[in-house]
Amino acid sequence: MAGPRAAPLPLVLQLISLALVSATGGGGVILREPPELADIHDNGPQGPALASAPAGAPQEQARPLEERLGRLEAQMTALREQNKELQARVRRLESCECRPASAQCWGLGRAWPEGARWEPDTCTACVCRDGAVRCEPKPGLPHCHGCSHNGQAYGHGETFSPDACTTCHCLGGAITCTEKLCPRGPCPEPGACCPHCEPGCPGGHRAGETWHPEPCVICTCQAGTVRCQGPSCPELNCLESYTPPGECCPVCRPGCEYEGQSYEEGANFLSSSNPCLQCSCLSGLVRCVPMKCPPSPCPEPVPRPGRCCPTCQGCTEGGSYREHGQEWTAPGDPCRICQCLEGHVQCRQQECTGLCPYPARPLPGTCCPLCDGCFLNGREYRSGEPVGSGDPCSHCRCANGSVQCEPLPCPPVPCRHPGRIPGQCCPVCDGCEYQGHQYQSGETFRLQESGRCIRCSCQAGEVSCEEQECPVAPCTLPASGPQLCPACVLDGEEFAEGVQWEPDGQPCTACACHDGVPMCGAVLCSPAPCQHPTQPPGACCPSCESCTYQGQVYANGQNFTDADSPCHACRCEEGTVRCSLVDCPPTTCARPQSGPGQCCPRCPDCILEERVFVDGESFSHPRDPCQECQCREGHAHCQPRACPRAPCAHPLPGPCCQNDCNGCAFGGKEYPSGADFPHPSDPCRQCRCLSGSVQCLARRCPPLPCPEPLLLPEDCCPRRLLGLPAAGRRGPGPPPGAFLPARRPLPPLPLPPRLRVLPAAALPACALRPPAPGAVLPLLRG
Repeated sequence: MAGPRAAPLPLVLQLISLALVSATGGGGVILREPPELADIHDNGPQGPALASAPAGAPQEQARPLEERLGRLEAQMTALREQNKELQARVRRLESCECRPASAQCWGLGRAWPEGARWEPDTCTACVCRDGAVRCEPKPGLPHCHGCSHNGQAYGHGETFSPDACTTCHCLGGAITCTEKLCPRGPCPEPGACCPHCEPGCPGGHRAGETWHPEPCVICTCQAGTVRCQGPSCPELNCLESYTPPGECCPVCRPGCEYEGQSYEEGANFLSSSNPCLQCSCLSGLVRCVPMKCPPSPCPEPVPRPGRCCPTCQGCTEGGSYREHGQEWTAPGDPCRICQCLEGHVQCRQQECTGLCPYPARPLPGTCCPLCDGCFLNGREYRSGEPVGSGDPCSHCRCANGSVQCEPLPCPPVPCRHPGRIPGQCCPVCDGCEYQGHQYQSGETFRLQESGRCIRCSCQAGEVSCEEQECPVAPCTLPASGPQLCPACVLDGEEFAEGVQWEPDGQPCTACACHDGVPMCGAVLCSPAPCQHPTQPPGACCPSCESCTYQGQVYANGQNFTDADSPCHACRCEEGTVRCSLVDCPPTTCARPQSGPGQCCPRCPDCILEERVFVDGESFSHPRDPCQECQCREGHAHCQPRACPRAPCAHPLPGPCCQNDCNGCAFGGKEYPSGADFPHPSDPCRQCRCLSGSVQCLARRCPPLPCPEPLLLPEDCCPRRLLGLPAAGRRGPGPPPGAFLPARRPLPPLPLPPRLRVLPAAALPACALRPPAPGAVLPLLRG
């Protein structure tokens, strides 16, 4: 805290010492400037300006020094006072570095505890609250309200100067004034306290005056000397700069120009002459660094014009160029993903994983179906929308591609025998269900139990029954006497009184003979204990031994599909049909299809050469066994079959691949395994086929009795030439023992060690043979 305020003191002391040294020396006196002004003076654009003492007598030269010493003494006095205040402030700050735990206040050079009160003067009362001093004027003291001087009001404790030589202080309503002590000076200045003589500067500028001769130059008149300096501008690091209007310092022109091109500030670009240089424009300068090529993802990258690093070979398809590794969707088929790999386009079918049982159809332009809805029975359902289940006793809804069903709760009914209406789940009191049969309200029906006749009626879900008594027959059968009990005759057949029977071919009719009159009526069947009973042939009442469902009869335990709702699997159990939703397996294709009468979507089949193949099946082409095909998305994708490498060296060509080792293909011919054959180009070698491999060996020649056999060019083994007698010659020819020269020169032949070409004179007699007319003997030379 005391450093900045105390700094002028050493400076003043230095100035005093310099002034005293200069005053005690002889000759002319040169007043040295303070370091700050000297630095500013040296950096100015006008060049250094010297401040020399005015010429004249020594008394005139010493007068300015005396004036300066007087001002320095006044400054010393003020600095001493400031130094005292600073020392007190330092001591106070040092004492405040470690504050006590309780809140305290500082006033009048001491610490006050929390809540303490004191009076710094007679007009002010202070109190310490929460570690802060709060002072207020004391009430009821008119003299503490302030002071008035020359019509100007001043507050209590305020200090003011009515003129340059007087300092006044308002305290307790009274004004106390003191005059400044001035050193002796020869020329008083009007309005100034202390007289002094400051020399002016050329141009009518007074001492201390500051002005701007130019917009960016500031000048000051100091001790009769004009000191000017220009702006302090930062150093620029750019090739081109300019000074904006109204500014003093130049700035770098934004942007760069490089190789005939202009670039904005901060732009990154490649050099047009060397694509391996990465350049940037920063502060008007272009900086370029060589690029480092990343490792290539392919084994044989290709250099490209205008590029630094070699790249993998791209692909061109459909008029569009694709980079290596780039993937795209085939036009018109969003489920076909293609990729460029080193100049070759490879396509694959997109796999849709994690499908739900009943996914919604894919959006246009997309491949995989979505689970945000349901597709069931050929209809789209939104998630949360009710789905018809075909079962009136359950409530189903679409839940993100799945169907969730809950049983419907039935409210209680106020009747004991509520009936069921077809197509509804909950029983109602509009009819009656009694012993497995349904009756309408108001209907009357009969029951036969243990030979008793019971008459029942249905009224609003309530069944009431009563037993009917039949009168006793007046006679018994057989009877005697002239009076016979009456009998009944029906369709030519007689029935005794009271007998009950079933007419032929009418199983649902029951007849009884009553007082000689046949009484027939429909048989009352008790309700079947199942929901879908079957009426057996020749029987009157329905039976639960099978199920009748939508006009079709199904045996107990039989599984079937609901004809109206193919997504419901049903089963007949004890005369009752129970149905549930089909759990469809996930499909492997992107666009499954549902045909008429089908519930679960399935991948489309492929038809190739009038044959049907299921999705995902791999098969051989029906007409070209050398192509292997696979059915995907209803299309057969075929490619040449990959041939395994044959385990033999000379396999026979098969229907697709040449890997049949049951024979040999050698020299353009085929041989069965175990066959021997001559070498096609070397008659002296014999070959054999062994399971696709060919072994060739040199022929064995038979031994000859001649000691020096001859080898002819067309022969493999040497032969013996025998001369014939003259009588054996036919027609004119050369005499015996004569030889004909060869028609053309022959190159020397390599012969075995025991074979050699002999001159005619050296041939033994056993090797001579009269040649035939026109014959050539190529082996004889000389």
